[in-house]
Amino acid sequence: MAKTATLTLADQLAAIRAAICTLEQKTSQHDKILAKLSELTAENNCLYLEIASLKAQLSSQSSLKTVTPPQTGRTQIPTQPPPVLPHKTAKKTNIATNVPSYSKVAATPKSPAVCPPVAVRCVAAATCGFQIPTGAQAFQYIYIPHSHKMQHKEVHNHLHHLGVDTSHILDISFPAHSVLGLLVHDQFAFNICELLEKVQVKILDNFDPMSPEHLADPKFETCTDSELANHAYIIHLQRCCCALVHMKYTLVSPVLHSFVSFGWMQPEDYE
Repeated sequence: MAKTATLTLADQLAAIRAAICTLEQKTSQHDKILAKLSELTAENNCLYLEIASLKAQLSSQSSLKTVTPPQTGRTQIPTQPPPVLPHKTAKKTNIATNVPSYSKVAATPKSPAVCPPVAVRCVAAATCGFQIPTGAQAFQYIYIPHSHKMQHKEVHNHLHHLGVDTSHILDISFPAHSVLGLLVHDQFAFNICELLEKVQVKILDNFDPMSPEHLADPKFETCTDSELANHAYIIHLQRCCCALVHMKYTLVSPVLHSFVSFGWMQPEDYE
């Protein structure tokens, strides 16, 4: 019984000490909060006094502005905007009154639309469809040399600068190294050749696009003469089929007929 009472008193004392420690901690926290509140209150009072002084300054400045300055020799700055002059008002009213009404605008006759002049080349191309075909009706390639690798657009630009009507060129091919071919109608071939010769562009009249000597791929080095001729024929056939694929459908049939007449392909090859 004595041990139990002793333990009970010890536990009570420990609990009382813990409670006292807790109260001390809370008291210290409350003291810090009270100190912070006092600082904020003092700062608030200072701000209140500063605001009051600023209000007094503003009121004194506004009262000084309303006081009429004494008459001196200096020019006084007007405190009000200048009045609007009569002529400016008249201009505004004139602008408003001179605006035409919708009925006047609708009644005004419109000038007839002027169509732009049609190019001579367009007129010639349009009349060809309503005339009886005369002269040669075949197509041919004009072969000329070139010094470096070119794209189709670059060839078109160069020929245009030389004065060649590029609308007459139906296809541009590169059958061999440093050689390009221009597919044109027989009726335009003479004029194009004459124009190119004037600017010192050589026409390769004896060029054969199916000659095996134009095969520069190393894989053909071990082929026989007959195999080389067959490969050259197949490559040129593919070149002709590619030209027909990218051609206007109304020109496919006559161009195909010309290719067949040259012995470059058969009609069933394109099908």
